[in-house]
Amino acid sequence: MVNIILQNSIITKHLNQNNMKQSSIEKLHAECSDLISNHLNGAISARDLIVMYHNLYYDNEEMHKQEIIKSYVEGADTGEMFNNENRVFTTDAKQYYNKTFKSE
Repeated sequence: MVNIILQNSIITKHLNQNNMKQSSIEKLHAECSDLISNHLNGAISARDLIVMYHNLYYDNEEMHKQEIIKSYVEGADTGEMFNNENRVFTTDAKQYYNKTFKSE
């Protein structure tokens, strides 16, 4: 457990030094490590840990969705996607996200 927290602080320090934005996955990892550390230090109960993790997961899930949509639109805008040898500028990235990542 201590190793995970140490790795998290090293990743965060590296990102901060290079002025890099954290991805949703990196952010979730950092926040979960903080939660676990707080629980191990007695600052939060196991129940609070579970509730807070649940909230973090859904917040970061939405952030991840926005990252995917943005990447999809930017990929279409750079001409990476073709249809009948013509550029396709797709604005329906939400449909792509739902089709690719959502289970029904």
